[in-house]
Amino acid sequence: MKRAAVSLVVVLTLVFAVPGGWPVSFARAQGVAPWTVAYYNSINLSGPIAYTTTVNAVGIPWTAQAPVPNVGPDFFSARWTSVQPLEAGTYRISTRADDGVRVYVNNQLLINEFHVSSGLTYSADFTVPAGQHTIVVEYYEGDGLAFLSFDLTRIGAEPPPTTGPTATVLAPRLNVRSAPRVVAGNVLTIVTQGQTYPIIGRNADSSWWQINANGVIGWVSGGWIQAQNAANVPITDGGTTPPGPGQFLVTARVNLNIRSGPSTAFPVVGWLPIGRSAQVFGRNANTTWWQVRYGNATGWVSARFAGLQAGVDPGQIPVTDGGAPGPGQPTQFNLVARLNLNIRSGPGVVYPVAGWLPIGGTAQIVGRSPSTGWWQIRYNNVTGWVSGTYTTLQPGTDINQIPITG
Repeated sequence: MKRAAVSLVVVLTLVFAVPGGWPVSFARAQGVAPWTVAYYNSINLSGPIAYTTTVNAVGIPWTAQAPVPNVGPDFFSARWTSVQPLEAGTYRISTRADDGVRVYVNNQLLINEFHVSSGLTYSADFTVPAGQHTIVVEYYEGDGLAFLSFDLTRIGAEPPPTTGPTATVLAPRLNVRSAPRVVAGNVLTIVTQGQTYPIIGRNADSSWWQINANGVIGWVSGGWIQAQNAANVPITDGGTTPPGPGQFLVTARVNLNIRSGPSTAFPVVGWLPIGRSAQVFGRNANTTWWQVRYGNATGWVSARFAGLQAGVDPGQIPVTDGGAPGPGQPTQFNLVARLNLNIRSGPGVVYPVAGWLPIGGTAQIVGRSPSTGWWQIRYNNVTGWVSGTYTTLQPGTDINQIPITG
């Protein structure tokens, strides 16, 4: 059979954030056809398939837990395959991975980055005639956090209208920093030549501009960008008027847990990836934790690892922490699995398996055995028992407040 032609148009681009690039029209985020995905308990797509299913999108959210049943949280690989109906034209593939990723279109390798990585983004453009086209995405996870994003977009001919101030990158590669200084500002991400981003602020002499690079709020040198419609951009660096209520932002310096309360004793409700910014609308009394909103998650992140944007007085952010539960108050206790654990129907290995708790997974404790050798837990829709030997209780847990239920 004659294979559909694919012409590779643009070189791969390595950046630390999803590239904005010159304008694209998001006709299809990942194509309209479903994807078949197969997972393997190896890093090279070898051995028996551990889990397979059909999905509507390619990707794995930031997580330290197993992505699917029967697969460990580390040292696994996966392959997504789909036949997509595409119109004639040029398309852009953009993928971000921790760790490795490969992408094929009609059996031609367009992205080949199968190596250890901490969330780099890779992109490639290709041109195809109208018809059915096979796309394969291969991924592997070493250890630590796992993450994969994938976008397939058709490149449009006309740029969208721009009404606000923008910065267009003139340098081949330009660092986006956490502060408007080369020495003091840590690199948050990298943008590339021709990309255009919204401007949200500047320093007093307009030698640095604060931009929003796909959710990463940071500073770029004015000598390497072309600013447009920037006459009324506010000064946001040092001793100036801060943003109004509800407009404060914090940026993660590391991959951060979002917790349900201002302490590591509270369960994890989401993730704030390194370099990403979240809206902050509250704090605790001593400003060691920020209450944030990121995506669909609302919770708390440690201020030690999340920097408040320049020019903001923390005192303007309201204290929203009512305090952790005190002695004698009702509370919820949780545990974290140190291994992939079977959840059993009773407190012993003789009882049948009712579910599983992946390594790093957090579950609510609802009871215990008299010797505390087994904990009765609730995880997702499963209630059962796990061995206490392979779990860690949240700090401050008083086992005397946990009822004996088995």
